[in-house]
Amino acid sequence: MEQNLNMLKRKFTIISIGVGGFCLIAGLLAGSIMANPRLSKEEEKILETYNFLKENWWFATQHDDIDQYLCDLAIHGMTDLNSDSYTFYTDNMENQNLAIVSKGIGISHTYYGGNRRISNVYEDSPAQKADLHSGDVILGIYESSTSDLFIDFQDYSMQEVLDLFTNYTADEIKLKILKSGEIEPIDIALTKDIFTQNSLTYDSYQLNDEVILDVKIQNFLDQFLCLDFYSALTNTIKEFEKIDKLIIDLTDNGGGYVSTAVNLASYFLPKNATIMQVKYPDGEIVKQLNPYEPLEELKDVKKINIIQNKSTASASELFILALKDNLDEEKLDIIGTHSYGKGIMQGFYQFEDGSVFRYTNASTLSPNGYSIHDIGINPTITKEYDNDLIAYYGEVGFVTHEYKEHILNQINLVLGTHYDNYEDGLSNYLKHEGINKETFDYEVGRLLQKQGYDKYIEYQKETHETAKEV
Repeated sequence: MEQNLNMLKRKFTIISIGVGGFCLIAGLLAGSIMANPRLSKEEEKILETYNFLKENWWFATQHDDIDQYLCDLAIHGMTDLNSDSYTFYTDNMENQNLAIVSKGIGISHTYYGGNRRISNVYEDSPAQKADLHSGDVILGIYESSTSDLFIDFQDYSMQEVLDLFTNYTADEIKLKILKSGEIEPIDIALTKDIFTQNSLTYDSYQLNDEVILDVKIQNFLDQFLCLDFYSALTNTIKEFEKIDKLIIDLTDNGGGYVSTAVNLASYFLPKNATIMQVKYPDGEIVKQLNPYEPLEELKDVKKINIIQNKSTASASELFILALKDNLDEEKLDIIGTHSYGKGIMQGFYQFEDGSVFRYTNASTLSPNGYSIHDIGINPTITKEYDNDLIAYYGEVGFVTHEYKEHILNQINLVLGTHYDNYEDGLSNYLKHEGINKETFDYEVGRLLQKQGYDKYIEYQKETHETAKEV
């Protein structure tokens, strides 16, 4: 028991974060940028522009603090407008979007034929307490929790619907929900509250004489992820006495603290195994070695199957690479599509006023020393899907030749056909759906996207079934 507790307390020096396909050093860089009285001509030019605008710019008087405004503009220009999309500046650390504790109703949702489909409901959130589930569809929102004025999502664009959620500041919210499998929608009132986006959920079951531990990891931001994983292991062994197969679902996992991914990987690897490598701008390469023995609870696991997709990124990829380069090929399969391909790392610098900028400062390498940046990780078992399954072309305006190709591809994916002519494909799709139209418009596009997303959900289920079988 003492050994297991020590395993849970593992700490590593590399602490970085990856969210939505990027990672960053979590420890703040100490100190401040010291003023240099001997300015270069470039620095003088920046300062000259700053002072000139402050004194001569017509709009300078419209800002209460013109110095702060110009300072922010300069930093935004250097960080946000360069060629590196992972370098940017925010007013505070909260706006870096790294927190897992927030106030809301506790769901994530995605576009679904003009509506929003609930993709995840967080534990102990208002949404879970209101019996909302993944697969339920939000048809619209009421102007207020006490109003009968209904805002139908079908009357708004995709961006307008997102703005409705973003700008809805009242704590009380009333939604019209179509529950999964039901025909008639219902109204559900919720009160926003504090909830935690726990990273890990799991299920344990017996299938064909095998005990399977089925784990879904949403991200690597949760500091209790490793503890939750260990609890899943011990609870499963307590119930079934063993674990034969471990499924780790990392689909749509955009990353998190790399230290968490490294800690989790260390549970699986031999002592002194290389977990990852970091290459810095000066060419120095630092290896992160595992100083611990692997978990005893994992020693009898015969097979590990990791599920990934095109949105599996950053810290998630580092975790996969750690296992891929260190475990026997017979013990590990990676199932799904190519992963995102994020192999650079960001740090961040915080000023005394709390503002912070993020910047790329290193590249990450696999334990064997190769980079997957802009490449991704190849699955060992490919379960490919086409992006056109979930794409939406209904609000693009004029249907160009390029969009016609996408629309035709989507029609073929949904119908299981092989039309090579746009007019033939669209005509037969409209006939198949009983739609009395001659041209493609946003209503047809929304229906096609909804059907495509349903096909994508089927793909996800098939991929998961494959992970159970191999």
